Amino acid sequence: MRAIIYSTFIILLSSCASLKQEKIDMSGSFYGTSQGLHKGSYDQYFLKLKRDSTFVYEYKIHMSRPKCEGRWKFVNSNSIELKCNKAENVTDMLSGGYMNQREYIIKILSKKKLLLNNVKLKRKK
Repeated sequence: MRAIIYSTFIILLSSCASLKQEKIDMSGSFYGTSQGLHKGSYDQYFLKLKRDSTFVYEYKIHMSRPKCEGRWKFVNSNSIELKCNKAENVTDMLSGGYMNQREYIIKILSKKKLLLNNVKLKRKK
């Protein structure tokens, strides 16, 4: 009987600990770069996670600057999901600033580093 109570207590404590990890404040601005298509060029990535669970994600490649805004949430203790808002009209979708991919999973490497599509994003100070 004691073993059952002890096991239940351990399980409850570990589940509370995992919930606490998800509540880490990840809000802030992040920045990263990757090698561009042309020699000597770099693509730039900007991500702002806001405390109200909204975000702005933007990247600059060659002559284009696609951008999306939406909501973010923790998937688990080491991943964040971004879901872009739906486009208001067709002209937004046809513009150079429209981002075709509308959902992203970001891996949390640390409080100061994220991994998005093989690009490391570092927290801006």
